[in-house]
Amino acid sequence: MVGARSLSLKVFGNGSGVAEAIAGRLTDIHDFVETGHGPFDLVMIDAVDEARSIRFLDLSDEDFERLCLAPTIRLERMVGVARALTGSSGSLLLVGTDAFLGKPESAPQAAAAGSMIQLGRSLGRMHPPVRCNMLILPIEPVRRSSGMFDDAACFASAVAGSETLCGLRLFIDGAAHLDSRYVDHR
Repeated sequence: MVGARSLSLKVFGNGSGVAEAIAGRLTDIHDFVETGHGPFDLVMIDAVDEARSIRFLDLSDEDFERLCLAPTIRLERMVGVARALTGSSGSLLLVGTDAFLGKPESAPQAAAAGSMIQLGRSLGRMHPPVRCNMLILPIEPVRRSSGMFDDAACFASAVAGSETLCGLRLFIDGAAHLDSRYVDHR
């Protein structure tokens, strides 16, 4: 295609590999180039927490700080950096899980995921606003498929190419499905 340009992409975060898998699809299929030089058309923040689940009442103070508070604080700092990297026309995409549904054994993940969603929704209301959307995946890694990453890349491409999409929670491949809303009373 004559005159077409590649969109610049930057990925950073906790290294779960989920955002990198989506970035791989973006570079292979959707004319994105992962680069180290900004400003970027799309900055993806990997906020997927795959730490082991601990029931809330079994959390020690150290567990609570390590699993709940620390990821939220790091995410806030990363968003500040990403905001500077996207410039006036770029888009920010937070990649997380549906842990905010609050499974009883996933209290730390639920708190971090809920914070991510509120932070993402708030960014669009800032002055000047930040175009920010959230990609929500199933918390269980076994429920993630290769097709899920293809779908996620399509959504990521759409939000990066739009000047108006902001504050959306995009649920991918079974995320937030009713099966996720269970309570196991023992």
